[in-house]
Amino acid sequence: MREEEKISKRIRELLPEGKWKIFQAMSYTPLAGGKLLRSKIMLSVAEDVGIAQDKVLDAAVALELLHSGTLIHDDMPEIDNATTRRGKKALHRVFGEGMALLAGDGLFFLSFKIMSNYPELFPAFSKSAYDVLIGEAIDVELEDMEDFSENDIYDMYEKKTGALFGFAFSAPAILKGAVYATKLEQIGRKFGVAFQIMDDVKDVIGDSETMGKDTGMDEKKKTLVKLIGVEKALDRAEEIYSETIAELERIGAKRTSSFLNEVKELVRKG
Repeated sequence: MREEEKISKRIRELLPEGKWKIFQAMSYTPLAGGKLLRSKIMLSVAEDVGIAQDKVLDAAVALELLHSGTLIHDDMPEIDNATTRRGKKALHRVFGEGMALLAGDGLFFLSFKIMSNYPELFPAFSKSAYDVLIGEAIDVELEDMEDFSENDIYDMYEKKTGALFGFAFSAPAILKGAVYATKLEQIGRKFGVAFQIMDDVKDVIGDSETMGKDTGMDEKKKTLVKLIGVEKALDRAEEIYSETIAELERIGAKRTSSFLNEVKELVRKG
């Protein structure tokens, strides 16, 4: 079974079922598709560090569910007011704002319930989740700020997007007890910054049909693209991608470095 199929199957198994609308709402975004990049990276790193993928599969699913919860809250009127996500209507436009808020919360709680089976990973997962919240809050606060720096943007990217990638990269190494777990987290967070820069670029030059979500949503947001322009931002993302791949190769994570080259092309296409 391919990794994507394995992850998707386990997501369906771990999502709740029942007659109540909350169960349908919680399943809507996780089952809407998506690239599953974070979970795929975790499975790839597991192979690099010598851990069976099945041992980290549920942790990878928990990460995807947490990520889906953040997307649901991101899309709501109070933040981005999005109309589409993953090629479908945004969840709050199908189930209503109240149910969307609860569905996002439900996915957060479910992700932590799953992660409770990984006591070695729980502290790192908790820190990543908290950092995502702080990064999202900085993103919102920056909208109304005139006096901000490039470092403020990087701080927001490293938390908002980098934190979950940092966990995806480091979790297998933590389970293995590898001394380079912290280094892998740093590499993952750096990769997340490059990923977010590319996402901001696509918001400017991409199209919603290809991306499966609204574009032009960053009009009020403070992004690196707005500070230095599309071309320089693309160069910066490329530079960071190259650094992360080189660092992975130096510690022997060859499968993951190869996979990230594929991811880079996938991200560029949307």
